[in-house]
Amino acid sequence: VVRAGLKRLGLGQIPAFLVGEGAAAERVARIFAADAYYGIRLVRRFRRDELRAIVAAARAADVKHLFCCYKDDRYFRAQLPEFTRQFTFIEYLPTEMAFPVAGARAVSVGTLGGLEMVNRRRMKALDWEKRVVDGALALLIAVCALPLFALVPVLVRLTSRGPAFYRARRLGKNGRPIDVWKFRSMYADADRRLQSMLDADPALKAEFARDFKLKGDPRVTPLGRFLRKTSIDELPQLINVVKGDMALVGPRPIVEPEIAHYGKSYGIFSSVKPGITGLWQVSGRSDTDYAERVALDVHYIFNWSPWLDLWIVFRTAVAVLKMKGSY
Repeated sequence: VVRAGLKRLGLGQIPAFLVGEGAAAERVARIFAADAYYGIRLVRRFRRDELRAIVAAARAADVKHLFCCYKDDRYFRAQLPEFTRQFTFIEYLPTEMAFPVAGARAVSVGTLGGLEMVNRRRMKALDWEKRVVDGALALLIAVCALPLFALVPVLVRLTSRGPAFYRARRLGKNGRPIDVWKFRSMYADADRRLQSMLDADPALKAEFARDFKLKGDPRVTPLGRFLRKTSIDELPQLINVVKGDMALVGPRPIVEPEIAHYGKSYGIFSSVKPGITGLWQVSGRSDTDYAERVALDVHYIFNWSPWLDLWIVFRTAVAVLKMKGSY
């Protein structure tokens, strides 16, 4: 909270340079612009062909931090002696490939340098801790949400024909199919409406094939739009948590065609129970692309802790109050 306030006021931000082009450099710039946690203010960006100007510019602006994003380390190694004359902190981020472990530390064997990865999902004690935290938080939320469980089904039935609840088939832990419960937010004949729309509009068909959802989806009822914006439609998934099919916090459950987006990471993704909310939802929700969503899911699995879950639940509550739900 303090860091977010300082960022808004333009205070306490560390000036830094960024050198490099491509997806990695763009992602680094976007993260620093949006996330107050890092406390970094990019003063200037340089292309790879501007390396000779970096040190002089840093000396003039008194900048001590440099972030380098280019794949070919020959340019970095060639310029490193010059960089060390000015910069106190030099971070080398060569590719856009996400590194999944937040708590990695530098290690050295002789003159060889590297990073140590700590895979927290392999620690059995933390697995039990996760179950206890999930159960306690789910029970607390369920008690607070009892009035909504009584009111929302009535409103759903009054505003459109069909059942109050919707059961969606998704993939759970180890790829096992599970039924995920929601308050119904679409018309009863949603599947027929979808198919007719996709057949009539190639652009919509391409969007649905890419994201498995549609912006301004005409299948969604007026009440359903509100339920989705506030994420109230997800509350019945507390039933899945009680049954043991899902966790309160974890990667969102997916449908089978989405496995292709996870590629080699699907084995990691499917090794844990899917969650009602997760790191992806509080890091942009529907505004993030699939590559970033996969990276966030894998990052969460490797770095789980009770404090991370509490932070995600808090961020989820903030997103819900701001009505930054799914479209």
